[in-house]
Amino acid sequence: MKLSEIKKIIKKIIKEKTGEDFKIEIEEPRAKNISADLSFPAFEILKKYKNKLEIIIKELKGTGFFEKIETVLGFVNLKLKNEILINSLGLIYRDVSEYFRGEKKNKRVLVEYISANPTGPLNVANARAGVIGDLLVESFNISGFDVDSEYYYNDCGKQIELLGISLRERVKEIKGEEFKIPEEGYYGEYLKNIAREYVERRYNVLSFIVENYKDYALKKIVEMQKKSLKNFGTEFKNYIYESEIRKSTLIREVLKKLENYTYKKEGAIYFKSTEFGDDKDRVLMKSDGEYTYFLVDIAYHLHKIKRGYDYLINLWGPDHHGYIPRMKGALRALGFDKFEVLIVQQVNLRRGKERVRMSKRKGEIYSLDDLIKEVGKDAARFFLLLRAPSTPLDFDLELAKKMSQENPLYYVQYAHARCNQIEEFAKKKGFNMEIPENIKFDPKEIEIIKKIYLIQDIYEKISEKFVTHLLPFKLINLVSVFHSFYQSERVVDENNAENTLRRLFIVRCLKNLLKFMLGSMKIKAPEKM
Repeated sequence: MKLSEIKKIIKKIIKEKTGEDFKIEIEEPRAKNISADLSFPAFEILKKYKNKLEIIIKELKGTGFFEKIETVLGFVNLKLKNEILINSLGLIYRDVSEYFRGEKKNKRVLVEYISANPTGPLNVANARAGVIGDLLVESFNISGFDVDSEYYYNDCGKQIELLGISLRERVKEIKGEEFKIPEEGYYGEYLKNIAREYVERRYNVLSFIVENYKDYALKKIVEMQKKSLKNFGTEFKNYIYESEIRKSTLIREVLKKLENYTYKKEGAIYFKSTEFGDDKDRVLMKSDGEYTYFLVDIAYHLHKIKRGYDYLINLWGPDHHGYIPRMKGALRALGFDKFEVLIVQQVNLRRGKERVRMSKRKGEIYSLDDLIKEVGKDAARFFLLLRAPSTPLDFDLELAKKMSQENPLYYVQYAHARCNQIEEFAKKKGFNMEIPENIKFDPKEIEIIKKIYLIQDIYEKISEKFVTHLLPFKLINLVSVFHSFYQSERVVDENNAENTLRRLFIVRCLKNLLKFMLGSMKIKAPEKM
C-alpha cells in the first residue's frame, strides 16, 4: 500500500464520518519524542464534531494499517504496522520509478522559469530558479501529469536597444576608436568578447552578412545562455520569444477578449485590474499606440492557454511580487484561473564568513558558469535546493567544495557509494543479491525502512505545494539513519547469512532509491568516492 493511498483513505474516512472536507495535513510528527509515523491535527474536528473523533479513530483501526492510534494534545498520532513498511521494499527493489509514480492525472502543466533577459550571462539567481524549476517539472512528471518546461525571451524593448548600443561602443573600443557606453548600458567583459568576434568576422569572412549590433548581440547571448544551461543540466522543451508574440495576432485577440474589462482615459487603454484585487488599474496601450509590457505578457499567457495547458506555473524573482495580482486578474478575465506564481528569492554567495560582492552596474558578475567552475554542477544544484524557494539562500562556496561529511551533498552521495561498496564486498564473499523469504527485520533495520517508506510521496508534495527544499532535507535525514546503522552494525557477516541477506536487501533498496532521487535533481549518484 502506497503512502499517498493511505493518506487518501484517512481523509476519506474523516469526510465520510463528518460530512465535511477538512483541509488537514497528514505528516510525520514534528516532536521527536512521539512514537508515531504519521500525525494530523484534529482541532477543527474536535471543535465541530467532538463525539465523532472516536468514530473516526475506530474506523482507522479497522483499516488494518496501524499498530497504534492515539490522540495527544489535539493531534491524532498513527503508528504504521511493520508489514506496511516492509511490503514497500519489494517494489523499490524491482522498479524504483514505479514506487514513486503517481496515478495518471490526464492534466497538462506548463512550468515557465528563469526567462532571464538575453542581455548577459546567467547568474546564481537564475541558477536557483533553474534547479527549482527542473525539480518541479520532474515532480509533476513523476506524480502523473503531462508537463512541459518553457523559457521566455524578452528580446524587445529598451534593454535590448541599450544592448545593441553597448555592443556598438565596444566594437569602437576594439577598433581603437573613441567610445562611450551609455550609463544604463552593459559593461561586462562578455560584451567585449562578442565585440572582438564581431570585428573578426566582419573583416575576415568575405561572406559575412553585416548584422545590426542588437541582433548580433542577442544571437550570441542566447547561444551563451543555452550553453551555460546545458552544462548545468537544464534544458527546456519550449523556447518562446517576445518578438514572435508581438508579430502574431495574439495582442489583438487579448484586446478583443478584454473589452468588457477595459476603458479609455486620455487616449490610453486601461485594464480594470482593481476589480481583481490589484491596487490600481493598469495601462495596456499607451496614448501613442505603444503596447505596454503587461499587454504583451498577457498575450504570451494567452498563447500558453491556447496550447491546451490546464495549469500554468511561473517562477519569478522577488522584484516581480507586485506584478502577480494584475497578471492573475488578466487571466481570470480571460476565463483562466489555474495560474500560480512561485517567487524565488535571492542568493547570497559566501566563502566561509566572507561575502562575495557583485555589481551589475560595473559588470562584476558571478555567473552560472563561474559557479559550475568553482564548485561543480552537482554541488551547485544541491545547495541551491537547500532552502524553501520563498526564503533567501546563503550559498557557502567553501562548504560546497569540501570532500567531507560537513558537505551535505557529499554526505548523501557517499551513502550511495557506500551501498555500492557493500554490495561489491558481499559478492566477493559469495552472497547473491536477492529478495530473502520470510523476512523478520530488527528494530534498527525497521528504522531505515520507515524512513524509506515515509519519503515515498515527496514528489506529490512538491507538485502540490512547490516545497522543493524538502527533497534534499529528507535525503539528508534518511542517509543519517543509514550512516549511523552502518557504524554500529555489521552488514556482511559470513557467519550469519540470514542477517547478511536481509541487510543486503535493505542496502540494494536504499541504493536504488538514492540513485533515483539524486537523478530527479539531475545530480550524479557515484559508485565510488
